[in-house]
Formats: sequence, structure tokens, C-alpha cells
Amino acid sequence: METEAGLVGNLTPRAASKRLLGGMVLLGVALAGAVALHELSLARWWRLTLILPFFLAANGLFMGLYRT
Repeated sequence: METEAGLVGNLTPRAASKRLLGGMVLLGVALAGAVALHELSLARWWRLTLILPFFLAANGLFMGLYRT
């Protein structure tokens, strides 16, 4: 991901690592929440609350991977 001019993207390697780690943590939280809501046999509407953690996890992972 490096070119002759330097790094691709606008994040420093440290910031990209923080975003990647945050995305992985949020993905774990969202997956644990999905399993918990499924095991508790709650209505499907309750599972919609997991949209935000999954979105934030994806956003953090993409920002960390592509340094944007």
C-alpha cells in the first residue's frame, strides 16, 4: 500500500491501527449481541438494534484497512 511518494491514504499507521482495532472490537461486540439476542429468542425487531454496532465495525475496519 505504499507508493514512491509515500503512504496511500490520509491516516498515519498508528491511526489506521487504532481504527482497525476498534472495528474488530465492535465486530466482536456486535456478534456477541447477535448470538445473545438469538439465544434469548427475542423478536426480530430487537435485532435491528445491532445495525449501529455492525455499521460502526464495518466503518472502522474499512478506514483501518484502506487508511481513509
